[in-house]
Amino acid sequence: MKRTTLLIAATLAVAPILHAQTSPTRAQIAERLVQRYAIQLGLSSTQQEQAVTIFTTEETAEAAIHTSELTARQSLETAIKADNTATITQLSASLGELSGQSTLARSLADAQFYAILTSDQQTKFAQIMTQGPGGGFGGPGGPPPQR
Repeated sequence: MKRTTLLIAATLAVAPILHAQTSPTRAQIAERLVQRYAIQLGLSSTQQEQAVTIFTTEETAEAAIHTSELTARQSLETAIKADNTATITQLSASLGELSGQSTLARSLADAQFYAILTSDQQTKFAQIMTQGPGGGFGGPGGPPPQR
């Protein structure tokens, strides 16, 4: 019994370290997205550098929004359990606003990216964007991270 308790405690202590080591940074997420776009659109090295900057900025903004969303969702859960309708109303509106901010960050990044593309690349990018979440990237490893 004592050994099992120690094993569980050790596992719980190491789990956050292992998770931190496997979670990609925001810059890595942006770089992976740009690598996929580079393949599908034939981006030049200059375009790739610009795109990494654009999407890293977006990912950083999205990280802040995500943190706020998590906090609001936790507070909403507490408000639901307390049947606090005023707080539920306020937090629901806040979550809607955060969703809008996320859409804005993504759309602004896509617009900046679109502006650095050639007309042929813009046509291909438009096709990718109409293929839904992940931009039609499939195959081994699945779709890219949600943008």
